[in-house]
Amino acid sequence: MSFLETISQPFVIGAASLFVVAAAAGLNLYATLVGLGIASRLGLIPALPPGLTGIENGLVIGTATALLVVEMLADREPAFAGMWHSLHTLVKPLPAALLTASALIAEPTEVLLGACILAAAITMLFHGMRYGL
Repeated sequence: MSFLETISQPFVIGAASLFVVAAAAGLNLYATLVGLGIASRLGLIPALPPGLTGIENGLVIGTATALLVVEMLADREPAFAGMWHSLHTLVKPLPAALLTASALIAEPTEVLLGACILAAAITMLFHGMRYGL
């Protein structure tokens, strides 16, 4: 199988997409959710897996937008920013793992668990890189 055939396989495309989403969530979770929700609603990206269609809900987009604004305001106050980002060191891996689980719900348990752990680890890596940990 050639390289081009390999990277055009649905599983490889899905895995690459999940890697990008996990990395983006590590950098900014709420902007990632808002971006995915709006892009999916407007048809700018391929259809989300059935388990992720809830991201298109206006309430989810609105809540993520509100939390994005809170995060932007938190960055202005150093004492609050430290607390906010420390808390999100624990918070960010969970949504990344849940997004992955929702996208791969039909996969075998071993694949699902491994992908969730990998997504959480990638999110932590990018979160740490963003804040210089």
